[in-house]
Amino acid sequence: MIHNGWIKEYFDGKIEKLETKKMKDGVRMREKARIERNMSLLQKIWEKQPDLRFNQLISNLQEMYSAQQDGYGRRKMKEMDMFGKEVESAYLDFFFLEDDKWEAFLQAVIDKMEKQK
Repeated sequence: MIHNGWIKEYFDGKIEKLETKKMKDGVRMREKARIERNMSLLQKIWEKQPDLRFNQLISNLQEMYSAQQDGYGRRKMKEMDMFGKEVESAYLDFFFLEDDKWEAFLQAVIDKMEKQK
């Protein structure tokens, strides 16, 4: 059990103590530079596949990440088809994925693309 300071609890039950020096008004601040890094990586990947629409690119990347991470973010559900029959379906939920993990994945995608040149 962690006492003193802020903690973050993940969906899988993992608990992480947050660094209090990076806090603002009681909330942990994320590194602002990560935005430019992630966007730059996405741009490099997208420029190699310019015929894709942006959301196709994101969807494809999420599918790749999920497949490489043992189904991370995959949520099963049931819905009704056009005949009123219940069918199983699935979608991806990346709400809890931290940016540093996504950034490492994007960099690995770029590294693999460059090796295939």
